[in-house]
Amino acid sequence: MARGLLYMSYGLAFRPLRKGGANNRANRVSHYLTRRQVEDIIAAADYAEAMGWGFSRHWSVHLERAGIPDSMGAPFVTRLLDRARRHLKRRGVELVAIWVRENSPESGSYVHILLHLSKSVNLRNLTRKWIVAAGGSYRRRVSKMRTIGGRLGVEGADPAHYWANADAVLSYVLKGCSEETGKTLGLRLMGRGGEVVGKRAGCSQVIGPDARRMADFAHGIEGC
Repeated sequence: MARGLLYMSYGLAFRPLRKGGANNRANRVSHYLTRRQVEDIIAAADYAEAMGWGFSRHWSVHLERAGIPDSMGAPFVTRLLDRARRHLKRRGVELVAIWVRENSPESGSYVHILLHLSKSVNLRNLTRKWIVAAGGSYRRRVSKMRTIGGRLGVEGADPAHYWANADAVLSYVLKGCSEETGKTLGLRLMGRGGEVVGKRAGCSQVIGPDARRMADFAHGIEGC
């Protein structure tokens, strides 16, 4: 199971995000990740790790530079990940992803995406095409892909180094929570959310609430 990763150290039971209603309106304005959202992201990462889907890439896309207004940020992310999902599906690979949007006066509107990809999956020249196909413009500093741990395959060669880096990356992605939530959950970074219109965070279906609930039932554990 866990190798000291942040999301495992808190032992948080997942609680599915509510569907529909005011909390899911396309024009809803928020300034922080809620505690429920943070717990859901941690639970999704926990489940991904338990399934052997540790995140290997951290993809940042600058929505503002891509010409995407903040009000269209969530639909753009959905289209972007759909391109990635279809590409991976053709290769017999499931999309395993977590994403979080943030906005700041200094950096502008961003989305951070954590992806599980095996060493054999090559994304060379693809991310630019996906951004354009999803409705964005590609230019300098729109997209940056980092390998978690510094190199592919490091999780097997140097697990301690990998998990320390994976811990730090997840903490960084969650920094958009309020100080109250961050302190309650013992996060390293907090209070850096910014105004975001629409859905602020999400994950792919294979690590979402329904998948986790079904896994619990399959193991004879009552869902939360």
